Amino acid sequence: MNISITFDFELFLGRRQGTVERCLVRPVAELSRIAARFGVRFVYFVDTCFLVRLGELAPRHRELGEMRDQVLGLLEGLIREGHDLQLHLHPHWRTARYEPSGWSFDMETYALPRHESAQIEEIVAENAALLRSIAGEEAVFAHRAGGWSIQPFGRVADSLARHGLWLDSSVIAGAHREHESQPFDFRGAPAGSRWRFESDPARPEPEGRFVEVPIAAIRLSPAFYWRMALARRLGGPRHAPYGDGVSTRIARSEAIRKLSRWTLSPVSIDGEKAARLGAALRRHERARVADDFVVIGHPKAMSPFSMQCLERFIERESRAMTHRFVTFRELRDRLREDARIHPPALR
Repeated sequence: MNISITFDFELFLGRRQGTVERCLVRPVAELSRIAARFGVRFVYFVDTCFLVRLGELAPRHRELGEMRDQVLGLLEGLIREGHDLQLHLHPHWRTARYEPSGWSFDMETYALPRHESAQIEEIVAENAALLRSIAGEEAVFAHRAGGWSIQPFGRVADSLARHGLWLDSSVIAGAHREHESQPFDFRGAPAGSRWRFESDPARPEPEGRFVEVPIAAIRLSPAFYWRMALARRLGGPRHAPYGDGVSTRIARSEAIRKLSRWTLSPVSIDGEKAARLGAALRRHERARVADDFVVIGHPKAMSPFSMQCLERFIERESRAMTHRFVTFRELRDRLREDARIHPPALR
C-alpha cells in the first residue's frame, strides 16, 4: 500500500489566525527533522490564496511583506528537501481585511464553487501560477479544497482542468457536513481508492477528466472525543498545539453528534487523532479495498504528542517494509501503471 502523509499548509481561519512562526515555521521544522531521519517526504497542500493577499497588501504594510518572504523561504526549503507542494485554496483570503490586531474574513466566500465563474477562473489561474513559480512547472497537478468544500464540482471543473489540476484529494468517503459556508457531502463515495470522475469527486465516472485519491477515513467513538477534550484541557504542554490561533467553530449539531455517537473522521495527524494512525492503517489493510492510505494533518494543529505519534508510526512502518511512503509526484508515476486510471486523465 502507498502511504502519503499530507499537510494543509495554512494559518487558522477563526477569530485569531495565529503567527507564521508558531503555525508554520516551528512545526514544519520538526516535521522536516522526522522526514530526514527516515528518508521520507511529505505532501504540503499550500494555501496560496494567503500568499497572494500578502503580496497585494505588502506595499501598505511592511510587516506583511516580511511575512510573505518568511513563508516563501519556508516553501523553498521544503522544495530543497524533496517534499511535494500542491494547491490548497481558501479563496476567502481574496477579500480579507487586515489590521495590526489581526485579519477579518467574509466567510460567505470560503468555498470556491460559491464564486462566480470569472472569479473561479481568476483564482485558479493566479494561484496555480504562483505555486508553479515556487515548485516548478511540472510539479503542481493536485488540488485539495479548503474545508473539503469542493461541491458542486461542475462549477470549478473546467478551470481546474484548464490549469492542469487533474488530481483531487478532498474526499473523505462517507463523510458529510451541513454548514453555511463549508458544506460537503461524500456519502456516496466508494470505499476504495483511486477513481476517475467528472461531475462529482464522490461519484466515479470511468471516462472522467479527473482522478480522486481520497483521504482515508476512520470511525471514532464519543469516548474518543471526550478523552481528546480532557487531554487538551489537562494534558499540559505535551498536548498543546504548536499553533497560536483559533479554529473556526463547528456547528453545535456537529459537536453534539461527535460527543454522543460514533462518527466518521479523516485519518489525521492532528492532536490526539495521531494516536489512531496505526489502528487506521490496520483497518485499511484488513478491508483490502484501497491501494493508497492518504493521511491529513495541519502543522498549526500538531502538538509534541502528535509529532511523537507520527515519528513512531513512520519508524514502525519503515522497519516493517510492507508499505511505501510516497509523495503525490511519486504516486503520479504509479497511477500511470493502473489500468483503472489511464490517459488522457494523466498529463
